[in-house]
Amino acid sequence: MGRRQRVNVYDQMDDMIEAAVLADGQKKVYVTNSTYESDEDDEPINNLDQIAVEGKCVLVGFRDEFWGGEGSRSYRSPVLENPTWLQVCVYANRMIRRTRDLHHVFLEGLERKKKLTKEGIPRHEFLMGS
Repeated sequence: MGRRQRVNVYDQMDDMIEAAVLADGQKKVYVTNSTYESDEDDEPINNLDQIAVEGKCVLVGFRDEFWGGEGSRSYRSPVLENPTWLQVCVYANRMIRRTRDLHHVFLEGLERKKKLTKEGIPRHEFLMGS
């Protein structure tokens, strides 16, 4: 596979994320998916339709005044069930807007937190890179 095909996979993922974020009513896309794996030729594999978390979960992102300023606020998603990576990208974009951290926009994964919600639902924190 050549470079042209690699660019097409990146473009395909970016187009899917943009369409989903805009369909969600958000006006601007900030998030970039970096959760994918690569094949044996080091080509990206589009994972956006794969389930990111099995079962019910809540996605969280925490405020950081250094990166988001005084207006930075923590984010908590609604309860989700079996969200795909594409859905996680949509919520990560919401989180970026809420925390106002426009420096860390690369979604690198999710980390399950030990503390559950009051309702007993697992919390997963966005792992964001720059």
